[in-house]
Amino acid sequence: MRLVLGVDEAGYGPNLGPFVISLSQWKVGSGFDILEGLAPLNPEFRDRAISSLAANSEFIPLGDSKKIYQPVIGLGGLDLALRFLGQESSQGVSMAVWGEADLKRVESRRWYHPKLGQRWEDKSDLASGQPVDDSSGESVLFQRGRDKFRELGISFEGFRMRIIDEQFFNEECHRCGNKSNVLGEMSLGLVFSNLKRLIEAGDTSWESVEVYCDRQGGKKRYASLLSYAIGESFPEESNPWIEVLEETPHVSCYRITVKGLPVTVRFQVDGDSLFPSAASSMAAKWVREVLMGRLNRYWHDVTGGQVRPTAGYSVDAHRFENEITPWLKGLGVKREHWWRLK
Repeated sequence: MRLVLGVDEAGYGPNLGPFVISLSQWKVGSGFDILEGLAPLNPEFRDRAISSLAANSEFIPLGDSKKIYQPVIGLGGLDLALRFLGQESSQGVSMAVWGEADLKRVESRRWYHPKLGQRWEDKSDLASGQPVDDSSGESVLFQRGRDKFRELGISFEGFRMRIIDEQFFNEECHRCGNKSNVLGEMSLGLVFSNLKRLIEAGDTSWESVEVYCDRQGGKKRYASLLSYAIGESFPEESNPWIEVLEETPHVSCYRITVKGLPVTVRFQVDGDSLFPSAASSMAAKWVREVLMGRLNRYWHDVTGGQVRPTAGYSVDAHRFENEITPWLKGLGVKREHWWRLK
């Protein structure tokens, strides 16, 4: 049995809204090849969007969140997939559990306070905590998904996340020098802090550890980031020997030994075509969309409905900034608290 960790993010590029890095944790049998992609999970799982009427779906969405989530369709596909995964893991479905290191700080920002987005979130069964309705057909669909996991020797163990609000993002960019380093340090920090947690809890019933990450921009070399992240979580193993298995325009792959465990870390272009990273992509996107709903509700209420919602990306973010400017001075909010400077 191998411990498999998948990492992906949502919201790295926008000027507004949270940046979310998600890690999914799995136990996978020795006979299953992760690099086969999503094909072995068909037809029970498919990397396709579904309508908001998720109960009518014939499959559970699993894939790159950009394929599963479409604004005109809504959160139905992400909801369905996360409800299934929430039942598979012992942690259930909880943004507070997934992002326990950050959520208190994030929700202290007035535009992310949970009560502000309640009306928007109630449109999602997942967000409102509604149980699955057995009459909807989801119980049959989920059983098929469970059977497929058992057939393939896959067990989902849960999510862990970093949820980074704008002010914290700016502070970390200042500390690290640029946002690429923030992404690298936080992604690998999440990996090795989670590995440390498991080791300290005595959960080491696996013969090896495999980490799958989406390629981070155009970066090809990750050895220095790996060394830093390992040293942060395992100070006694600082300056570890890192074997470079591959560094090409498509894949960067490394092997390390941590606490006697062989660990391979793979960065791959279109890494979310692999199911561990795909699940992380979907969870990160769902959390970002829930928090963006709160942000938009806050500014809608502050401006008396005079501002249109935003997804937070460059051109539209500047439009949004212009529309809320008349209210900013009265609120006493500094720009670096709500706008990403890099």
